[in-house]
Amino acid sequence: MSFSISTGGPVWATMLMVAFLLALLFWIIRNHRLGEAAHGWHPVKATLLEVHIKTRSDDGVEESAPQIKYQYIFRGRTFTRKKLQYGDLWSTDYAESCAHVHGLHKGDVVDVLINPKKPGQSVLIPGYHGRLLPQVIGIVGLISLLLLVF
Repeated sequence: MSFSISTGGPVWATMLMVAFLLALLFWIIRNHRLGEAAHGWHPVKATLLEVHIKTRSDDGVEESAPQIKYQYIFRGRTFTRKKLQYGDLWSTDYAESCAHVHGLHKGDVVDVLINPKKPGQSVLIPGYHGRLLPQVIGIVGLISLLLLVF
């Protein structure tokens, strides 16, 4: 009696997971680069249409994130966007979420930074909010572990 072990399933699953993790890694790096590039973008006046804190429950832990919506005109075109800052703004600390939008109210006119090459790309606060190094190390570690195991 002979047994054969098929490795097709785990190998494909591993490759799919590695592809997903690589896409996530590139997305994080892209957001970090855009956040840093925003320091040099063109400021324009925008009107705040919405300012609030969104909440969710993640495995019984309540998390919150600041949410905004603003509208601006650039070169005769009107844009409506929601980007407060690049990165992960979800937090288990409600006060931290509130601090991001402290002093902002619906109807306020604020300066947003727009990418002059892509005027539909804008952000209120330049920079990246999050821990880039631990995220990258964690993803690279997971990829390495998956490749070693399978």
